Amino acid sequence: MSALLRPRTVAWLVLGLALFFFPYFHTWPPFAWFLDHLESTTGINLSVFQVTSLAVWLVILLGLNLLTGY
Repeated sequence: MSALLRPRTVAWLVLGLALFFFPYFHTWPPFAWFLDHLESTTGINLSVFQVTSLAVWLVILLGLNLLTGY
């Protein structure tokens, strides 16, 4: 099997692309609704770039297996 088509390589590629384009997802209606709903329910004014930094930290913590408990 080609090294580029392995599931792990594809998963890393998808994750990298999602993180790269994450700040621009606020123009996508379902994601914009989620951010607006999050701001209205928590009372925290989150910018898209603050949410991006949170997402990056969650990926780092998952990579360190701190959120999964293993």
